[in-house]
Amino acid sequence: MDCFFVSVFCSLFYFSIFEMIKLLLTKMKLKIFEFISFFI
Repeated sequence: MDCFFVSVFCSLFYFSIFEMIKLLLTKMKLKIFEFISFFI
């Protein structure tokens, strides 16, 4: 039973980290695009 909860918690933890990284990457991409378009 404990093992199950630990695995669920870990998967949720990794998933949230993955989502945060994706959000950061999209924000960075937007910033980079703005930066590039500013120079073009």
